[in-house]
Amino acid sequence: MPRPYQEHLRRAPTICGRQAVLASVTVAPAAALIALLTTPQAFVFIWLTLFLGWQLQFGILAGNRALRNAVAERLASFGHAVETGHDRFVGLAYPCYFGHERRAVETDDDVGFLTVDARGLVFLGDGLDFVVPAEQIADVRLVRDANTFFLSNRVEVETRDGEPQDTIVFDSRDHAAHSACNRDNRRLASEIRAIMPRAQRARLTATAEATLAEDDCVTSTR
Repeated sequence: MPRPYQEHLRRAPTICGRQAVLASVTVAPAAALIALLTTPQAFVFIWLTLFLGWQLQFGILAGNRALRNAVAERLASFGHAVETGHDRFVGLAYPCYFGHERRAVETDDDVGFLTVDARGLVFLGDGLDFVVPAEQIADVRLVRDANTFFLSNRVEVETRDGEPQDTIVFDSRDHAAHSACNRDNRRLASEIRAIMPRAQRARLTATAEATLAEDDCVTSTR
């Protein structure tokens, strides 16, 4: 029997298609009303703007609630404690795979529940589980995701020992709205930085301060 995420990937085009139809119907009355109050000829432009906004906010997470419930149920059947209030539902990706037959409708290699505590990162996924000890975290940063027109952030973590990969990428799927997941990614990056060794945190802070100083310098010369 296929795992929940495998089934989600198989059904993803259908899910996205249904979401697109729902979005187009939902935003049409609002677009028509705005067009009547402004310029009727602008209906198509207004409709397209609202449609794309809806898709970026909700469409890219279509089917996520059912997927989360299915993964949680599967992990619970193996005796794993998830949905504890201390974990979050995330997507997991490896940057080295991004160009290799990546699906247009889904960018994660796996999904699961991530816990961040003083000992490190614990990931219980639909396909694999792993632990990254805090002392093995070499770097963490927020990166822009091209698949969402660079409007969303992902959390990129570099490991010292290359386990499970040299670089792993987490993306929150813990909320129904994309903007809420984006904020959660910023919180996640801060939580991971907080458990890193003190010397490593100091280096990251110095790098961030240097970047800000450079930006201030460029701004002042304009």
